[in-house]
Amino acid sequence: MRLREDLKAMQTRAEEVLADVSDETSLDAWRTAYLGKKGELTGILRSLGSLPIDERPTMGRLANKVKEALQEAYEHRAEMVRQEALKEALQREA
Repeated sequence: MRLREDLKAMQTRAEEVLADVSDETSLDAWRTAYLGKKGELTGILRSLGSLPIDERPTMGRLANKVKEALQEAYEHRAEMVRQEALKEALQREA
């Protein structure tokens, strides 16, 4: 199923990009690119309406799982970026 493959590929790509994020600006850009109103995931979610009715619930659940996974990954990375920024600020002050 094409949409399933698109979701999985997008999730993998998003997680790889997120792993390289090291500052607040890049983190915000990532969130906008993948989870924002015009983000990649939102575009895929909008295409669910074009699926046959019997496939929509399954794909909707999968899309929601991907969204939740990306949101959790974002929150985790955001905390790591904040910790690194704090650590660097403290080192500069010392």
